[in-house]
Amino acid sequence: GSRCISSSQRLQEERPCRLPRNLSSKVEMICETATAVAFYDGYPVSKGHTLIIPKRHTASYFDLTTHEQRALWLMVNHCKKILEDRFHPNGFNVGINVNEAAGQIRIQKMMSQRD
Repeated sequence: GSRCISSSQRLQEERPCRLPRNLSSKVEMICETATAVAFYDGYPVSKGHTLIIPKRHTASYFDLTTHEQRALWLMVNHCKKILEDRFHPNGFNVGINVNEAAGQIRIQKMMSQRD
């Protein structure tokens, strides 16, 4: 299902192909589902800056299936609750970078909190 669970240990055992092998030692994992993974950015723009990325390789967010897109948005909602409890922000920015000209390094959703 789309139940989001914390999974640093599982990530080490079953690394999604888009993630670096040493990701779990560099960043703090937030949660993982069958289709996506969320973690705190190693180079945050703001406290709580979170990256949410799909496990399947695609050129852009728009190439994902509707199921995968919905799963990403469910994870955004779940991460928002975690960030609220941990950091108590005054607001959030949520964005998607599509194509290199827009800042896409790999397909991802970004969530930053605003103090």
